[in-house]
Amino acid sequence: MKNTLQYNRSGYAATRASRHVRGFTLIELMIVVVVMAILAALAVPAYQRYAYRARRGDGLDSLYTVAASLERYYTTHNAYTSDLSIVLGSSTLSAQRYYLLKITTQPDASSLADQGFIITAEPQNAQTGDACGTLSFDNFGRHGFSGAATNGSCS
Repeated sequence: MKNTLQYNRSGYAATRASRHVRGFTLIELMIVVVVMAILAALAVPAYQRYAYRARRGDGLDSLYTVAASLERYYTTHNAYTSDLSIVLGSSTLSAQRYYLLKITTQPDASSLADQGFIITAEPQNAQTGDACGTLSFDNFGRHGFSGAATNGSCS
């Protein structure tokens, strides 16, 4: 059997096993790292906006819950109350603690009874960076927000 050796560029004899071994070069690995960094730079802000929108549901749900409780209170007392502990219990935070709730009543000039309300939900904790800002809801069913920009639907 004839023994033929193959030589590499350096002039050394290459064995059969070493000829078939391949790997990645440093440049190829760096290209992969750069591509991953670009994808991460695009994905992280999109995820943060999604998280703000998801947590905003906690504030809106709390606004509707307090509004329903205020309407029940109104049917019994013929006036709204600004005391959040009466309609919601001891906590002034939303169920998941992302919003601080407040009630402002609006007295009627003729009867001096509180015939209107505005409920506000101020962002707290992880929700403070939300572009919608403070959410509001009044006795006419109007939604509002204090932020300058919207990130999805604010109300």
